[in-house]
Amino acid sequence: MVEKAKMAMLLDFYGDVLTDKQREAMDMYYNLDYSLSEIAENTGISRQGVRDRLQKSEHIILELEEKLRLYERFCSMKADIERMIKQLEQIRKLAPAEISSIIEIAQGLLDK
Repeated sequence: MVEKAKMAMLLDFYGDVLTDKQREAMDMYYNLDYSLSEIAENTGISRQGVRDRLQKSEHIILELEEKLRLYERFCSMKADIERMIKQLEQIRKLAPAEISSIIEIAQGLLDK
């Protein structure tokens, strides 16, 4: 099972492909931290119906991520940028010798 924080991010990337009811249930569960019972009460369906809806929605989102890798690429780019920022902070403190490493990272970002 995918951790809640990751699924919430995946929902941001792929939520628009879900139906309104699927997206609403996913939002309540992953972003608003509602329990299955609370979602069932708010949507007027059974607790099992909520679980089924969530499972189907999760399957759709995970299948899209497997094919498109938007979240994976986002995380990779974020890590690259964080490394660049750390190196820029070091340059400020040290010397321009760090510039070559930053250029390599920046070139890697451009190549992606």
